Amino acid sequence: MLLKQIRQSFELGYSDVNRKRWARHVMEHDIAIEQLLPLIYDDSRKVSNQFAWLLSDICEIDASKLKPILEELFLKRKEINNSNFSRSLSKYFRLVGIPESIEGEVADKLFEWLNDPKSIVSTKSNCMLALYNLSLKYPEFQIELKEVIEEQLDKTSISFQKKARKILQKLS
Repeated sequence: MLLKQIRQSFELGYSDVNRKRWARHVMEHDIAIEQLLPLIYDDSRKVSNQFAWLLSDICEIDASKLKPILEELFLKRKEINNSNFSRSLSKYFRLVGIPESIEGEVADKLFEWLNDPKSIVSTKSNCMLALYNLSLKYPEFQIELKEVIEEQLDKTSISFQKKARKILQKLS
């Protein structure tokens, strides 16, 4: 019943207010994210996109709520009907962290998205920050991360450059 209600509300249109209302509902009623996961695989791109944004809203309230589904989202990302799921995944990894069981695979993908000229700035920023967080655990990533960030400086927006310079200072 809940899935149907959320889906119907998403089909009506894009609305931050609607998503934030659902995020509060999920948190207040301690609804397991796994119960809602079918919405990310929905045939409707509108529903899938909004559910990905809803997960971001939930993550900003309590990042730990997404931990149980992160591995599945990453491993099944190609099955998800979403116009820019790399942005969502990179944000989840920035806010929640990367599950240990897939750290290497995720790190490779984050570096790929960070280097990809087709990646949007928010994806690149989230990748950079998620990789920086991971580099605190694995300092050997810091040299590669620093090189990649420096390569991106003249190819990105001013907002990315500001974040990048802060990370570069921390890496020095």
